[in-house]
Amino acid sequence: MREVYVDSHFLFKRTAFVEDGILQALAVEPLIAEPLEGAIFLGRITAIVESLDAAFVDLGLAQDAFLPLQDLPERLDRKSLKNGSELLVQLKAEGGRYKGPKITGKIEIQGRYLVLMPESKQKSISRKLKDSVKREILMAQVDAAVGELGYIVRTEGALTQPEWVAEEAARLRKDWDRLQRSYVTVRSPRCVDPGLSASQKLLLKHLSTPDTALVFSNPEDAFEMEDFMKNYNLQVDLAASIKGKKRNPFLFEAAHQLERQIQALLDKKVELGGAYMILEATEAFHAVDVNAGSAAGGARQTIGIKKKINQEAILECLRQLELRNIGGMVMMDLIDAESEAERQFYNAFLKKTLQSGFSGIFAAEVSSLGVLSMTRRRMGSSLSELITAPCGCCGQGRVLSAPAQLDLMLKEAVRTGERSPAFRVSSGLAKLIVTLEPLIAKAERDFQFELRWTLDESLDFLSIQYKKAL
Repeated sequence: MREVYVDSHFLFKRTAFVEDGILQALAVEPLIAEPLEGAIFLGRITAIVESLDAAFVDLGLAQDAFLPLQDLPERLDRKSLKNGSELLVQLKAEGGRYKGPKITGKIEIQGRYLVLMPESKQKSISRKLKDSVKREILMAQVDAAVGELGYIVRTEGALTQPEWVAEEAARLRKDWDRLQRSYVTVRSPRCVDPGLSASQKLLLKHLSTPDTALVFSNPEDAFEMEDFMKNYNLQVDLAASIKGKKRNPFLFEAAHQLERQIQALLDKKVELGGAYMILEATEAFHAVDVNAGSAAGGARQTIGIKKKINQEAILECLRQLELRNIGGMVMMDLIDAESEAERQFYNAFLKKTLQSGFSGIFAAEVSSLGVLSMTRRRMGSSLSELITAPCGCCGQGRVLSAPAQLDLMLKEAVRTGERSPAFRVSSGLAKLIVTLEPLIAKAERDFQFELRWTLDESLDFLSIQYKKAL
């Protein structure tokens, strides 16, 4: 059974795709957050660096963004650009601790059936549509909707009704016309289109089949999602999914123990049915160590047992990278991949597995040392970065972040059933409560309680703790 659960109370919105009770995809995003990858900005150039053949652009974020000049649209004359020039740009990669965001001037507007590329003349349709007559009919209808603009029709678009693709193409063309008007209607720097959220991307990927059930913890989300569902032609009966439902901040605790499955994603150890692997972050990359554990049965491992464990570990590693949203380099130490034949077997298995639906991952061949190297494109903050922070005591481990602890405290306030639940909080959490007062006030209205808290200096500031008042 395929199900999508949406939970958005307090400080975070979480969307989970579950198949036969097992968590397969997860999107976690703060309810107050900066725009994500794919967002479109009207930016202002702050510096042009000839030696880098690039410009730095103010987007209104914490850091200026890096724009390679080769990523500018062909219609723009480089010589006309100067400090203060305004540009429509798209966020290509979010910034990290050591570098700012990366952007492009070649904007792409994502749809369910096609990608509109206003700054390109390229027009193409997925090769999965073999019938030349149908290809011509589809291209003619899309051309009529978008005019001279470029586009790529996705596989799903190539295999669906041409009228639906043309309708989406016309809507994306209107979106582009609206963005063009931002030069005169908006003052830079400013985000003019936030793009699809992580939650919407997950829904778009997993609600494409009619047999997927959709469950909300907050009925308000269904109404907010109505336009999104309509625009992307997602055939979901929203009214039926919320009929008779009330706000339920404990949905993820009851449904398939999702809360426990998500909590397990913060652990280094991942069980593999007797065997296990350790997934740990280092400064430069994520290291994965596969161990036979009790799966070897205490005897010398046969080639068959090793292959089975390594196959399961590779598959689970790819799944964990997606669930934890880990990006960058990953080094995976397999169990005794000694012979060339074994390494070729794992290479073939990995290639086939990647083709089954894991996107944004590039893998090299297994080395003579039995190490599998791969990279995954960074797509926003990882799960660990979103809900944990470095430990203030040892500096090595990680503890729940201040927003995550405040989210738990508000959930605990609802669980008590009291009209005025009282808590003692650390100074760090007290500052966050004051900063996020509008979100807390909404939670109080939604669940009809009045949060009372007092400052307790004995609680650890760096760990951001709270305790129920006696």
